[in-house]
Order: sequence, then C-alpha cells, then structure tokens
Amino acid sequence: MNSKLALLLLLLVCFSVNMLAEDEAEEKTSYFTASMNYSTNSVWEGRSDSIVTPYIGTTLGYHFKFGGYINGTLNFYPNRKDNVLDQSILQTGYDFTLIKDKLKGALSYSAYFNSKYSTQVKSEIKGVTSAGLSYDAKIFEWSLNADYDFGNKSDFTLTSSLSRWIQVFSKGNNTLSVNPTVTGFAGTQNLYAEYLKNRVNKIKLHGKKAETTAASTTSTVQTSEYSQFNLVDIDLALPVGYSYHDLSFSVTPTYAIPLHVQSGEFTSHPFYVNFSVEYKF
Repeated sequence: MNSKLALLLLLLVCFSVNMLAEDEAEEKTSYFTASMNYSTNSVWEGRSDSIVTPYIGTTLGYHFKFGGYINGTLNFYPNRKDNVLDQSILQTGYDFTLIKDKLKGALSYSAYFNSKYSTQVKSEIKGVTSAGLSYDAKIFEWSLNADYDFGNKSDFTLTSSLSRWIQVFSKGNNTLSVNPTVTGFAGTQNLYAEYLKNRVNKIKLHGKKAETTAASTTSTVQTSEYSQFNLVDIDLALPVGYSYHDLSFSVTPTYAIPLHVQSGEFTSHPFYVNFSVEYKF
C-alpha cells in the first residue's frame, strides 16, 4: 500500500464516520492548540540511539468542531555538534465517539520529513497511517491502536494500553491528575533495521567520526529477524497532568522494557521523562 492510497482510504473512512456523528458535532466548537514538548531521550518502542538524545518539539494544531484536526510539528535536537532541525511532521486525523462516555475511535495520517543526516530511531519513517479504539470501563481505560508505517520498507504495529486517570485535586479551574499506564507494542521492525544499517553512513555523511562499536554492531543486523511479528516492548509510565483554564502541563516518566532485542541494537537507556505544555485558544 503506497502513501497516496493509504491517505485516500483514511479520508474516505473519516467522511463516512463523520456522517454518523453529525449530532455530536453540533455541541463542539473549533479551536487552535499550541504546545511545546521536551524529552530527555528519543525512544521508539524501547529502542534509542547509542547515546542519550534529548529533543525539543513544538506543535501547532487546528481542531475542527466535527472532530477532524491538522497538526504541524518541528523537532529539534539541541545536543548535536551542529544544531539542526532534525524532523518535521504533518498530521491530519479525526476523533469520534461511537458510544457516548464509553467507546471512542481515532483515525490519522502522518507524513514525516527527516533530515538526510538524521540518526534518530524514527528517521527511516516517511509516513504512518493509524486507526485506534479506546473503551472506558470506569475502573480503567483500554485502548488498541493499529499503525501501518512505511518508508523504503514497511511495518505493521499493534499497540495496546491499560490506564486510569485519577483526580488528585480539583478546585475551580485547577485540576491535578495522575494516569498510571501500561503499554505493550507488538509488530514488525523493518524500518528499525533500516535505521541500524544506515546510521553509520549518515554520521559519516554529516562529517562526524563514526563510533567503532556502532560500526561493528550494525554490520551484524539480520533483517530477516525484524520482518517477524513479535512483542517488542512494554512501557510503564506515570503521567502527571495539571490544567488551569485552557493551559495544561504534564510530566511523564517512562520505563521501557525492550523485548526480542537483536545484536547491534541500542537499548541501554530505558528510562526517560517527557515534559509538555499546551495552550488551547
């Protein structure tokens, strides 16, 4: 499935679901969001670069009253020798409700634009088509998401999580909550294998000296292992969120447990923290 066909199918489904949710749309209003995000390390399904790589991201989005939205994201990696804009993402999607206060769905398509020098674990992704469902069972919330990632190769991933927002404090427009979450990732890793193979050449292309350990390990990558569908990661996270009117803050410490680790992978930095602030207007 190429990117144009994936986008066309997504749009067709969005319009179909929108026809079923017209009554709910009348209660909503359109709005903008602006957010900034800082992460202590760039981690994807338990995998990271050979060194800790923090990054800063900024996102501007517009949400339509019928549930559709469009976001633009710029990711900047400040610890590089030559500070550069490493990645930009353009995303469009649609959030909808199937059963009020119970079952929700989401569809999205994201286009990735990476620097040719990028050595980030997601640097081989060119696009992602995603579909998901979440069910609120009161004592916990369960979600299931299916992703089709493509670039020079493609991957299919299923992500499932269990979580529960717990309100710690609420007074007026001030709300403090925590959300203990367990997430599992299962799928193929062809694009991660591409990252491992291309990483050293990108470092050389950028005029940097490749690390000896990285050069020796990437040559041992067996791509056939990454084409198999496996449980590849389990994440334990404890998001803490605070909101005041249309301004919200969150801190999310995460411990990643990578599984089915192959020779040449970088998985020695499983703990990272994400900080974000968002304003709705």
